[in-house]
Amino acid sequence: MRFERAARESLEATALAPYAVRSVTTHRRYHEGRDPYRTEFQRDRDRVLHSAAFRRLQHKTQVFIVTQGDFYRTRLTHTLEVSQIARSIAAALGLNVDLVEAIALAHDLGHPPFGHAGEAELHLLMESHGGFEHNVQSLRVVDELEIGYAMFPGLNLSWHVRQGIATHATLYDAPQVPAEFANVPHASVEGQVVDLADMIAYSTHDLDDALRIGLADAEDLKAKGIELWLEASQRAEGVVARRDATETQVELTLEEKRGEVPLRFLPPGSHKREDVRIREAIRWMIGRLVEDVIATSDEEIYGSRVRSADDAMRHDGRLVVMSALRDGQLRQLAFYLRDVVYHHPEKLLIEHKARRVARGLFEMFIREPRLLPRVTQERLQSADAHRVVCDYISSMTDRFALDLYNRMFESYEIGYGGSAIS
Repeated sequence: MRFERAARESLEATALAPYAVRSVTTHRRYHEGRDPYRTEFQRDRDRVLHSAAFRRLQHKTQVFIVTQGDFYRTRLTHTLEVSQIARSIAAALGLNVDLVEAIALAHDLGHPPFGHAGEAELHLLMESHGGFEHNVQSLRVVDELEIGYAMFPGLNLSWHVRQGIATHATLYDAPQVPAEFANVPHASVEGQVVDLADMIAYSTHDLDDALRIGLADAEDLKAKGIELWLEASQRAEGVVARRDATETQVELTLEEKRGEVPLRFLPPGSHKREDVRIREAIRWMIGRLVEDVIATSDEEIYGSRVRSADDAMRHDGRLVVMSALRDGQLRQLAFYLRDVVYHHPEKLLIEHKARRVARGLFEMFIREPRLLPRVTQERLQSADAHRVVCDYISSMTDRFALDLYNRMFESYEIGYGGSAIS
């Protein structure tokens, strides 16, 4: 049996909450025919997934700029984690999961190489030319810069996905909303879900990476009274203790029956034991924060008496929220990460080098635009050179930017393609 688009749209009409966005209500900047099987938001999701900008996220920094090691989070893994958390919240609240997923997958497409260090340097360089802000850049990517369709520029995403990108806000981001969306006070409920999912993901996962790199310390978190960590680590200790008790019973049983003692799964003092503690703690934190968002938002929405998606966007305040307790705890953790991890001297030193790379490339291309790729040079005929160069650099991955910088400014290698003259 085929499940066509009309059937999916009928299911949305009956199964989703009244305040959820139905895909039939959205529109695009350029008219297109409907897909026979996919809803409009499913098409948006697929277009983002197949875009070059999405693929490049795998080699863009999330927080920690690393040239070795493949287990730290990148923009791509962060994006996928945001999407998973957001889908879980959306499903529990009866929202349009396809819309949530499309916004989540697209929300970081405008990030430049080297994370926030790269963004800060590009904004400084573009100060007299409109500045640089990654939310605005994400919208530029999907509206103009992505190439893939003959009939229109960009990806021609639906209005609700584009609005979710343009209004995306967290503790660290409060972008100026483009005029196109300024008459609507808030993002859709689905867009608000992505905002909180992003905050949950980066706070917990940045902590996870920081603990593994050594920029954060579990004992320091306890000493500074970080409430979420105190609660989570206590729960993790309890889980490990239960495992110890189980293994002790198994050991006694086997020793009694066969005279042998098995190797413990989590030997005391082992690195594996500490890794398991961290993973259990991070998992617990995410689970409790997600549960809190679902319960608190459900109460907030019920009390607001909104009856439609339009009501939700025009409501006085945000509808997807945390309890005061969990919100305060998450903010405490976020400020700890800012002060101890994001401002760690070793991290700042690497970021200083990254900013030098971004500035060097920018200034070189402004002086010598002929060094730009031919397709990028063509844009110089109709656009400001500074914006063209900024767009090009912001599209780069960390690795590409570093390699290009070395080719431009290091004299040890000169050549074409695989051949080099040393």
